[in-house]
Amino acid sequence: MDVKASKSVMSFDIKDKKTHRFILVQLLVILSFTSYTATLLHLPRMKKKLVLPHPCVEITTPSALITQGNDTFSFPSVLTTSETQRHGYSAALLCGDVWLALSLMAGTDAFWVVATFNHTLMKNWHYFVSLRMMALASIISFCLYIPSSWGTKNSRLQDYSLALCLSSLAYFLFNYALSRVYRRPPSTLINAHFGTLQQYSDKMSRFSFGWSRALQVSAIICSFPIVLTAIMPSGWVTVIPLLTIPFESILLASRKLGRSPEFILSGGVFIHAVCFTHWGLSQVASSPRLVLSPSVFLALVVVGRLILDLHLQSSSLRYPEFLWVRKEVLISTESLLAICAVSLTSETFGLPVVTYCKLFIIPVFYSVSLLGVATPAAYSIVTKKIKL
Repeated sequence: MDVKASKSVMSFDIKDKKTHRFILVQLLVILSFTSYTATLLHLPRMKKKLVLPHPCVEITTPSALITQGNDTFSFPSVLTTSETQRHGYSAALLCGDVWLALSLMAGTDAFWVVATFNHTLMKNWHYFVSLRMMALASIISFCLYIPSSWGTKNSRLQDYSLALCLSSLAYFLFNYALSRVYRRPPSTLINAHFGTLQQYSDKMSRFSFGWSRALQVSAIICSFPIVLTAIMPSGWVTVIPLLTIPFESILLASRKLGRSPEFILSGGVFIHAVCFTHWGLSQVASSPRLVLSPSVFLALVVVGRLILDLHLQSSSLRYPEFLWVRKEVLISTESLLAICAVSLTSETFGLPVVTYCKLFIIPVFYSVSLLGVATPAAYSIVTKKIKL
C-alpha cells in the first residue's frame, strides 16, 4: 500500500475543495450511520415475520421444566406467565440502569482519550482498558439479571452464586483473549503525550490497506451481529455488541490489519450503529426514565470510576501511560463527585436531570463518539493520496 501525504494540510477554509470533501465525507458518515441504525431496528420485526408463530411458555425454574416435561398442561402455581414476564421485564430495566451507570464513565473516558489525538495511546487504552470496563459492566448487570429473572426466592442464593461463578469465568476468558491477541504497552512514558489531528491522521494512514480489502473485512464483521440478531432471543440483544467488538478486534489482529481510515468509515460506522442500537436506543425504548433512584444511580457511576482505579493499580494493567491518562486526561474523582452532588441537588429541587438522563446522555454521547472517531478518518482520507 502506497500512502503519500499531500503537500498542503487542509485549512478548513469554506472555499477550499478539501474542506468541501471533508464535509461531504462527514455527511455520508451520518447518513450511513442513520441507515444502519434503521436497518438494525427493523431486523427483529423481520425475524418475527419469518419465524412461524407457535405457543410458548416461559420456564422460570428447573422444577417447572420437569413439570412441563411430565405434563404439558401442568404449570407451576407459584408464578403465572404474566407475572413472570412482568418480573423479568422489571429485572431487565433495573439491570439496564446498573449497566448504564457502571459503563457511563468508561465511555466518557474513552472519548477524552480519543481527544488526545494520540493513536497509539488510544489503541492501547481501547483494548486494555475500555473493552474490559464495558465487559465488566455487562457481566455485572447480567450477573444481577439472570437470578432475578428466573430464580425463586428459595433458590436465589444458589442462583446468584452460579451467576457469579459464570460471570467471573466469562471475564477471565475475555481478559485472557485480549491479552493474548494484542501486544502489551511499554513500561515507559513514551506514549504519554498529546498529539495533533495531523499526527493522528498520519498514523492512521500507515494502517491503510485499501478500500477493496476494507470492504471485504467490513462485510465479514458486519454480518456477525446480523447473524446474532437472527439466532438470539430478543431479551439478549444487549450481548450482541459485547460479542461483536471482540470479534472485530480478533479478526483484524488475525489478519495483521489495523483500524484504517477506510475500515473506520465502512465497518467502524456499522459497529458504532450496533452499539447505539442495542446499548443506547434499547435503554431509552425500554424506559425513558431510570428505574434506579437518582442517588443509587450516581453512586454506581462513582463505583464505575473506582473500579477503573482498581484496575489501573492492578499488576495486569499498571502501565505508566495509563496512569498518565488517569492523571492528566480523565475527569478527576473530585470533579466527578462535585458533578454528582450538583445533579442530586437538582433532583431535590424538582429538576429531574438524573431521572431522565437517558434521554440526553445516550444520543449526545453516541453522536459525539461517532464524530470523534469518524473525523480523524475523514481528515485522513481527504488529506492523503491512497493508491489502491
